[in-house]
Amino acid sequence: MENVSNNAETSQIISLAESACTVNRTTKLQAGLIESGVPGIQMCGNGLVITKEDISAEEFNTVFRTVLSINKSSNWLLGDILLLGDRRWGNQYTTGKYEEAMQATGLSRSTLRDFVQTCKKFPVDKRHAGLSFTHHQEIARTDADPDQREEVLKRAADEKLTCTALRKQLLKTKFKEEPEVDLSRPPVGEEPDRLALLDLPERVSPDAPPKWDAFNFGRWAEKQEPCEYTREQCEAALELLKPLLEYHEEIMFRLKELDEATATA
Repeated sequence: MENVSNNAETSQIISLAESACTVNRTTKLQAGLIESGVPGIQMCGNGLVITKEDISAEEFNTVFRTVLSINKSSNWLLGDILLLGDRRWGNQYTTGKYEEAMQATGLSRSTLRDFVQTCKKFPVDKRHAGLSFTHHQEIARTDADPDQREEVLKRAADEKLTCTALRKQLLKTKFKEEPEVDLSRPPVGEEPDRLALLDLPERVSPDAPPKWDAFNFGRWAEKQEPCEYTREQCEAALELLKPLLEYHEEIMFRLKELDEATATA
């Protein structure tokens, strides 16, 4: 009888310890919990936190669909939040946010910028729920205008095209191109607005320079004589140019993507 009593007491102690661990773990995760649609099941960055014992098949399916929906919308969410930052405070502010996103997701900066461009070309009310983010992304990479993008998106949905099939169609499609702007002959007394062609976002952050500052920086750089710089000036110049070098790398990467797409057409 004594052994039975001891075993029962030991089981009770283990059960209490497990309960304490569960409560402690749940408390630590409480700040990051998101509702799943089923009471007793919540989500966090580390997975599901389940605090109920009996789960019906209907409840399982509810949580399952919620998880699939979050997974499907993750690229949209990433692109939308970075686009919001760009529009509200400018690229200079969101540089750090891109770094955070890169570390958290393992995605490259160019991939994240591609997400942002897709979100920019397809606002929420223009996105097709029956198509994946990649479908929209493939169309966003073309030179199609807004009406053409909407038409292609609808056709892809109606024909139930896979991303691969859509990509092949887009490579064969010639969209109407915007007339080229001759920047070699600016109007008399006016500077060519080269930066306007890049569709820069609004810059409202106090420390974000307007685009004409960037243009003036280019003209200033043309007048420099680095061969006369001191070591301190060289180091200061390199620090100043770091964002431009990153920008140059991204442009070269994008050109490579475009060349590869043309070669496979």
